[in-house]
Amino acid sequence: MFNLSTSPAKKISGFSLIEMLIGVTIGLLGIVVIFQVLSVWDTRKRTTASGSDAQIAGTIATFGLERELKAAGYGFGRVTPTELNCNVVALNAAGVSTDFPLMPVIINQGAASAPDSIEVLFGNSSYMTGTMSFTGSTAGSKRTKYRTGFFKGDLVIVTDAPTVPGTRNCALVEVTNDGAADPRLFEHLNVSYEKFGVVPAVMVPARFNPTAGTGAVFSSGNLYNLGPAPRRSLWQIRPGNVLTVNDRLGTTGVVDIAEGIVDMQAQYGSLDPVPSNPIIWSDTLPVALSSLQSVRVAILSRSQQFEKDAVTTVAPSYFEGAFQFQMNNVFGVDASDVVGSPTNWRHYRYRVYEKVVPLRNMLWGLTQP
Repeated sequence: MFNLSTSPAKKISGFSLIEMLIGVTIGLLGIVVIFQVLSVWDTRKRTTASGSDAQIAGTIATFGLERELKAAGYGFGRVTPTELNCNVVALNAAGVSTDFPLMPVIINQGAASAPDSIEVLFGNSSYMTGTMSFTGSTAGSKRTKYRTGFFKGDLVIVTDAPTVPGTRNCALVEVTNDGAADPRLFEHLNVSYEKFGVVPAVMVPARFNPTAGTGAVFSSGNLYNLGPAPRRSLWQIRPGNVLTVNDRLGTTGVVDIAEGIVDMQAQYGSLDPVPSNPIIWSDTLPVALSSLQSVRVAILSRSQQFEKDAVTTVAPSYFEGAFQFQMNNVFGVDASDVVGSPTNWRHYRYRVYEKVVPLRNMLWGLTQP
């Protein structure tokens, strides 16, 4: 007979409650460590990315401004010192009166160390027309020695020959006819005309000439051809820390150049009368305008990342450490001493870009009085 008795039951093993709790604790600790690593990695990634953005913005801003400053004065580089800074009576592209000084660069100093703005004037004529004098003039025409280099659509600055020193007048006119019967005459009337170089030919209205009979009449003086599309650019920082440029002679309006630009400072560089002395840097134009040599610019760009800790403890300096940026301009209110404030400038990273730009068109062409 078979033995039907059952064999002893085998012992069944498994995790105890304590072991499960220990495993869960270890897992939670691992998750905490992983999230901490991810948090540090994400913070560093944001810092690196925002720092890169600040670097790119500062580089683009500096490059664009430097390029225009190098062109400053093109078209009127042969201007005499007595003609510099004369008031140019002009209309803009919309036909609105907007006078401006005949200077390659004008630095508008910001109030209370606020960001400066910079105006740059230069032409784009392809024919390298030098200074041209004229001896006959009406409200709508100028008679020159020869008309070479002046074409329909060119903008020309007209300066008079004053009888009293320091009273020189200037005006901006638009050439509307370069084919008059007199080979030394060109017209600048408030009419429509066929602009030179436009294919197919179309009639375009003169935008920069006053109505008939209201323009200035100079008996004699000089002409400076700025070409068909000169620029009178205004570089400034708009609300939102955006560097913009506005061509006041063109129709493009305000164009954004770079974001994250929080300050811009500039100075004129003039030649010291003593040859052994270095260039004199000043916020204002030199008394002797012919001594103007260069412009230096400092641009401060800021990262977009707000850091948990104060990463910038001292306001950035510029012009070889001679000045410090006024950080209250960054946010409009100086909250530098308010720890943890979202407007605390110390919790952002900055890049400073400096450039000295020689005014080469003035250096090459400026004539003595």
